[in-house]
Amino acid sequence: MFGNKISRQLIDIIRDTAVRNRARRIRKITLVAGDEAVISQSLLEHFALMSKGTPAEGALVEIRKENSRVKCEACRIFFKQKSGDTHCPRCGKKGIEFVLGKKFFIESLKIEV
Repeated sequence: MFGNKISRQLIDIIRDTAVRNRARRIRKITLVAGDEAVISQSLLEHFALMSKGTPAEGALVEIRKENSRVKCEACRIFFKQKSGDTHCPRCGKKGIEFVLGKKFFIESLKIEV
């Protein structure tokens, strides 16, 4: 069920982007995923099924893993979190925002117009 929901969200974002850019077809989708993100084969299979009849049908999905990152809510720097510590290495304040870790995002789409 989770893969179905995420796949639907991806399809919606990609379809909206295709419409805005007058794309007939999406050739390639590049996803960036945190090193703790789980992008399963099931998610990719859901995506392939749900993309039928859309500009994303048959698109190559490339996944690039990156190290997890967090951002200090006080001084706004990005850093790699050390095993559960929520203190900023620069200012020492507690409070961080997870930017990339268990999350993933669409970095780019290669389209055909």
